[in-house]
Amino acid sequence: MSTDKNIRDRLLENWKDSEYPKQKVKDYCNYIYKLTTEKKYKNWKWEIVNDWSIKKTDSFWIENFEKLADKWIYIDWVHATFQKTWPTFDYVWFKNQMLTVYPWTIMDIQLVYEWDETKFWKESWKVFYEHNVSDPFGRDSKDSQQKIKGWYCIIKNKKWEFLTTLSKSDFEKHRKVAKWDFIWQAWYEEMCMKTLIKKACKYHFEDDFWDIMDMDNEENDVEQWTKKILEEQQAEQEEKLKNKYLPK
Repeated sequence: MSTDKNIRDRLLENWKDSEYPKQKVKDYCNYIYKLTTEKKYKNWKWEIVNDWSIKKTDSFWIENFEKLADKWIYIDWVHATFQKTWPTFDYVWFKNQMLTVYPWTIMDIQLVYEWDETKFWKESWKVFYEHNVSDPFGRDSKDSQQKIKGWYCIIKNKKWEFLTTLSKSDFEKHRKVAKWDFIWQAWYEEMCMKTLIKKACKYHFEDDFWDIMDMDNEENDVEQWTKKILEEQQAEQEEKLKNKYLPK
C-alpha cells in the first residue's frame, strides 16, 4: 500500500470496493487519523498524544477493523476505542450490546456503600431486591472510595432474571492485573461497572459475548501484554542496529 498518502486516505483506499458500511468505514478512518496525528504542547514542543499509534502498520488497523466489523461491531470513538495494543470496550458498550441482543432487557447496576441497606432474594426463578440509599451524596466525600462494599448487577428479561455481585476485594483483584492503573485511579467507579457487567455477561450470556470478551480481556492479560511489548522492543532494537551498521 502506498505511503505517499496519509493514514486516513490509505485506509479509505483499501476499503473503496468493500461491502462494509461506507459511513462506518469513513468514521473509523477519521478516528485512526485523529489517533495518529493529534498533538499536545509539552516540554516546549509539540508531541503526538498517542505516540504508540504511529508505530502501528496499516495492516494492524485493517485487521482490527475487519475482525470487529465481521461481527457487526464498530469502533465509535467513545465506547469502543483503542488502547495501546487492542480494541477495548467500556461499560456503556456492554450495556448497549446486551440491549441489542435482548431488546426487552431491564438492567440495574448499582454501587453499595457501607451506609446503604440492601436485601436480595429469589422466588422460583425471579429476582427481588431492596436498596435503601441512605446517603446519596456520600459518594462525593474524599474517603468515599474506602466506604464501598461492592456492586450488584440485576438483569431481567422475558426468559431470565439474574443477580451478579462483586465485592470491593473482588474489584481490587481485577485492578492488580490491569496494565494501566491510572485508568482505575481516574475512573474507579466506571472501571468497576465495566468489570461487573463483563462478569455478568460471562456468567449468563457467554455465547453472545465470548469473542468480544476474549479481545477485551487481552487488555488485562499479563502474559500476552508482556509478549507484545517484548516483540515491539525487539523490533525497535533490530531497527536501531540496522540503521547503525548498514551503509547509508
